[in-house]
Amino acid sequence: MSFIALQRQSTINCVCSKTESFSGGENPPPATSQYTFTFNSPCCCPDGCSCIRSSTPVITTENPQNNKDLSLGSVLLIIFFSLVFVYFIGGPEMIPNYGFWSSVPRNIKAGVSFTVSKARGSAYQNF
Repeated sequence: MSFIALQRQSTINCVCSKTESFSGGENPPPATSQYTFTFNSPCCCPDGCSCIRSSTPVITTENPQNNKDLSLGSVLLIIFFSLVFVYFIGGPEMIPNYGFWSSVPRNIKAGVSFTVSKARGSAYQNF
């Protein structure tokens, strides 16, 4: 396989071998800008990786650290429950612009009611 970009060329050689190793990428002479990589693996042999039946690349989402990192959902839940805890300890005065944020649900209800009444053709009733 070969890749050329910005006057640089990379060549990757896949060699059939019983052990896996990777070498190459050393700095080439400045005049050539040609990088050569060698990948030794049993998967380079014909039917060497018979566990992979598809010709498309296999993309895994496994974490090399055995999934010790927190997911995005876990981080968001930690932030949410921390904010709820601070709210209950400090009270609603801890929220900046409390008057605005407390009126948001009422304003949403009024906006939806107005939109629905216009869509139905009936008169809008002020809450």
